[in-house]
Amino acid sequence: MSSNAQKTITIHDHELSWLFTDAVGLYHLGRKYSSLLLLLCAVDALAKAADPANDNVGERFQAFLKQRLPKHTRVENFNIRVPKRDAMFRLEYILYKYLRNPVVHEGAHLDVTLEGTFAVFIDWASGAPSVHVDNEKNRVVLGGDWTVEHSRWCGQRCIGGGPNQPLRLTCMWASSDNLLSRVLLPPTAGN
Repeated sequence: MSSNAQKTITIHDHELSWLFTDAVGLYHLGRKYSSLLLLLCAVDALAKAADPANDNVGERFQAFLKQRLPKHTRVENFNIRVPKRDAMFRLEYILYKYLRNPVVHEGAHLDVTLEGTFAVFIDWASGAPSVHVDNEKNRVVLGGDWTVEHSRWCGQRCIGGGPNQPLRLTCMWASSDNLLSRVLLPPTAGN
């Protein structure tokens, strides 16, 4: 990892705000996989901006998440057993190799209710656990809402507001033409 990996990125300098804005809008419109795909792309782009000297996408992506995932997440999920590979992996590796890659490169629909040969699936049910190793079906199941929230949170830590400030989302309905717009706002002083 280069020395640039620690730098703070201003999202507007990299024109990535649309990814977060659209991801939030899609999520609230029920298009959760589309939201997740945009967030994975945003993490990719932010990781490259944070460490432009590193040409290895996987290393960059994982280093970015490792540095920015909430500490309690890194500790609780330090190593997770992936039954399909009969091996233990860090959460960042699982998110890259078994979530990001199939979704981005194969258009995989990793819904837990579908049969498939993938190592990781997503459970969008309300109250789904963050990470569950399903030995019976030989897979890891990630809670969909948890995955989206933590992907978004990593981006927030990178684009401003500090590591412990929540992302402020402002929702505005334009009822006359039935449009929903969502605006991603970084925290401002005094708010």
